Amino acid sequence: MKKTICIILAVILLSLCSCTPQEKSDFIIVASCYPVYIITQNLVKDIEGITLLNMTENHGGCLHDYSLTNEDMKKLADCDMFIINGAGMEPFLEDVASKIPGINIKDASVGSTLIENNSHYWLSVDNVIEECKTIYTAIVAVLPAYADVMAVRYNDYVNNLYELKEKPNLEGQRFVSFHEGFDYLIADTGATIVKTIETDSGVEPGAKEIAEICDIVNNENITAILVPTDYTGTAANTIQKETGIKIILLDPITSGNNELNSYINSMKQNYQNLGA
Repeated sequence: MKKTICIILAVILLSLCSCTPQEKSDFIIVASCYPVYIITQNLVKDIEGITLLNMTENHGGCLHDYSLTNEDMKKLADCDMFIINGAGMEPFLEDVASKIPGINIKDASVGSTLIENNSHYWLSVDNVIEECKTIYTAIVAVLPAYADVMAVRYNDYVNNLYELKEKPNLEGQRFVSFHEGFDYLIADTGATIVKTIETDSGVEPGAKEIAEICDIVNNENITAILVPTDYTGTAANTIQKETGIKIILLDPITSGNNELNSYINSMKQNYQNLGA
């Protein structure tokens, strides 16, 4: 009888233990792309209770033609906040909203100064400072307990970003660009982009367009051709051979390492390359 009572008590205790609320899991934030991920990481890295994921960590370019994978959808279904680059960068948002009703989407571009039909606004330091503020505000609005610790991170990062405002003065210089994102970078230096050849889709300009670009280079006082560091085409080299124009390599910062200062280091290198 005593043995039976002990067994019953053990079952009751196990039942009570199973009813004890489990410890709440981390607040999961998913960033849509590398620039958003790096900026957000500076705010939340190593903060207990927050997990940050880069949805497109294995994708090295822009998201204009990006197709969501099953793994992406799982990340989004499990997340508490999805921070997007915005400004038209993510063509899949409607699909996400329809398949994951109620997903908490925050647009990091709010408050930034945008160029029409150009979503690469992170190549302007002023915009990244604004983006940092937008992301910070969005997170602490739902996690007010983290406001103080994140405020320290925010202030430190923004102070470092302000050091980038000492950029080269290229007023009066004129460039041909192989990436539309450089519009933001060059506008901050006072220079002008005369023509942009967009090669994101992997399509190179044909012989006729190359000839037209050569005419621009020869006749419009062009300083250099701006080429992204991940460019694998041949058109830029062809134009250089035909005209003797200088090529300047710039990082569009669509991918990179996960170090906290990676954006700042890339921008410093961009400014150095422009000023060389």
